[in-house]
Amino acid sequence: MAYEMKEKTFSLFVNDKKGNDKAPDWKGKGLIDGKEVRIAVWQRKSASGIEYLSGAIEEPQPAQEEKPAQSDKEVVKVDDEIPFSQDR
Repeated sequence: MAYEMKEKTFSLFVNDKKGNDKAPDWKGKGLIDGKEVRIAVWQRKSASGIEYLSGAIEEPQPAQEEKPAQSDKEVVKVDDEIPFSQDR
């Protein structure tokens, strides 16, 4: 049986593909008002040294459309003959 997310809940996972310091430490998905949301969480430290968690919730980004394959492009034939006289 597949996992079914319940309303007003979320799941976070350690970001094992963190490529830079701005990337979240944890990321996951949640369900709010029947809509799936993306969740990102960072571990921070305040100026006074207290550790805390900071996060963001946003709607999922739409999937990017695939670019057409190279073979779908129109082929243009080029005439290699030069129409200019070579006599000067």
